[in-house]
Amino acid sequence: MLAWLKPETSLPARLAYSLIAFTSLLGAILIVRSSSIVLTHRSPHSASGENAAAFDCILAATDGNWRRTTPDAYGSSRPPQHVAVRDLGTAFTHFNESLLFQWEWAPHPHCSGIRRRTRQEIRTFFKGKFLLFIGDSHIRYLHNALADTLGGDPLPKGSKPAHKAQVSPDGVHLQLNMSAFANDALNMLLSRRVTARWPDYLILDASVWHLYKGDRLSQYQRQMEHLLNVVRVRVPPHTQIFWLSPPARGSLRQHYQIRLPADWVPIYARVAGDLGFFVPQGPAIHLDQLSIGFGCLPFCLLEDGSHAKPVLLDLMQQLLVNAAEQEHQRRGKLQNSVVRRTWQVG
Repeated sequence: MLAWLKPETSLPARLAYSLIAFTSLLGAILIVRSSSIVLTHRSPHSASGENAAAFDCILAATDGNWRRTTPDAYGSSRPPQHVAVRDLGTAFTHFNESLLFQWEWAPHPHCSGIRRRTRQEIRTFFKGKFLLFIGDSHIRYLHNALADTLGGDPLPKGSKPAHKAQVSPDGVHLQLNMSAFANDALNMLLSRRVTARWPDYLILDASVWHLYKGDRLSQYQRQMEHLLNVVRVRVPPHTQIFWLSPPARGSLRQHYQIRLPADWVPIYARVAGDLGFFVPQGPAIHLDQLSIGFGCLPFCLLEDGSHAKPVLLDLMQQLLVNAAEQEHQRRGKLQNSVVRRTWQVG
């Protein structure tokens, strides 16, 4: 490019050099501009001050433990509100020892509104909203459980086509798109038109089919990296994103599923967290069936040793609606603080 400064350089050559320089500068500007667009969509969440406390409450909405109750809990028809679910289906007593378990939220006094919701309260919360589920059979089970709560219809196993869209009696738009691999979910998001209505809530999963098909862990990680980038760039900011981990597997019921070893499930399931998928670093709220499932083996799994029983699905619904409410509160506080600062500056 220094030839442009030489006196003997012809005028056409100078114009050509100028055009090259202008094109390079324009390209650099576009690169910077596109980077800013990416950050505008799904940049890592700031975790300082009031915003940090708000994210603490989002995490608190999914923080709790299974606890064994005493035999007198059988006579209680309505557990306290800090109890999300109570396992009545497989509970029994033996020598006056209760084997009744319930999942309780850990105490978080600074977080308001974390409590068990009734079916009607869940229907009211999601009234008029759009929920999009993309994933494998674990996503289908959660979709079907929530569809039942909202008054909709399930998608049976093996249905053709492998997707379903419906509107509940309360105007909740439910859509389920079955996908096996992370790249499938990625392509579904990329194929969605920017001008189309995007969901208020997007619930994703992808892991066990990579394990089932014998994919390399590094290959799964690369697909998850691409999916995370697409989520940050493609999904609009108003959409709340949830990631569903697969439940823990019961090894006693795994004898016929040699290609789905229980020991490998946590290794694949942790990839999303290692990549920074979850708040506050990432865009998704984690519905951690894996960790929660370890605490309720074997009574929270179906006979196939792989899929969640209704008690675990009911718990996932409670965590979903409570985390969504905490995120709603966080966004409201953030918007109010912006309005206050704008008013003070004005």
